[in-house]
Amino acid sequence: PDQVDRDQNDVGDACQLTPDSDGDGVADALDNCPEVANVAVSARAIEMVLQPHPENTLELGDDARSGVLDLGFEFPFFSGWREQVRVHANGFITFQTGGRNQRHDRARSLPSEEAARLAIFGFWTDLDPSAGGVVRYGTTGEAPDRIFTVEWDRVPSYGAGNEDPRNFFQIVLHERGAIEINCSTCATRGTRTATQGLQNYARNVAVTAQGR
Repeated sequence: PDQVDRDQNDVGDACQLTPDSDGDGVADALDNCPEVANVAVSARAIEMVLQPHPENTLELGDDARSGVLDLGFEFPFFSGWREQVRVHANGFITFQTGGRNQRHDRARSLPSEEAARLAIFGFWTDLDPSAGGVVRYGTTGEAPDRIFTVEWDRVPSYGAGNEDPRNFFQIVLHERGAIEINCSTCATRGTRTATQGLQNYARNVAVTAQGR
């Protein structure tokens, strides 16, 4: 049988991500509280399985971001299908590809007006890829199981010395909609903090794991 189409827009409600008045990732046609965000995704700890090193490298300065990168597939994220991202030096990616770069060199608890929009924070803290390590990205696999991976490999915190630990973590997007944050070595420096999680465009809805 055909999918239920309560808003009669010829798109099955189960496949429809918009309209979404409260920006919580649940289409109004399915949302039992369409004016107030009630997030439809949750975070949980799983066994870490690192992806192979992606094949492409990025040259990122301190507090810099990449150009616009293609995922290679459509990815569902907060009431929209996303096909492109930017990678930020400070440990996160964002689907908000327009506008000017912001430093974002101080992590905040989510949700936050001072955090990036439409972002996935793998290990948001003040990092400096220009001082060492490699940032990589790439897409692997075949539809409908393609995977987009961004990797910070041995990237130091800003101002780190030779004895300070280097950070290794990955943000992994699965074509079917799952997100993994793999933190192999994630260490802040001094009094700096770090944040992991997701945030919507309006910066009023976030998903974080407890204590992150």
